[in-house]
Amino acid sequence: MAAIHDSLQTSHYSKAVYRLWRPETAIAHADLDDNPATSAETGWTPLIPTPPYPAYSSNMTCIGTGASRMLADVLGSDAQTFAATWYNAATRS
Repeated sequence: MAAIHDSLQTSHYSKAVYRLWRPETAIAHADLDDNPATSAETGWTPLIPTPPYPAYSSNMTCIGTGASRMLADVLGSDAQTFAATWYNAATRS
């Protein structure tokens, strides 16, 4: 559990350090990026709501990598096969 927590903390910290724009921000403010080849589309909106934090890096990727490394260290090898099943609460009976 500590490996997963540390991975998530690192992922969130990198979001604050690198502060990469999400497409919603980048497209609407492209005239502010010091690139004369881009122009802003102020009315553009994404198909799904954008989370209120920068895009980099992927939390799920960091969590999965941290957990898999921890399992490899505990088991002495990464030559193990694991499977996980995720259930949607709406379809679970």
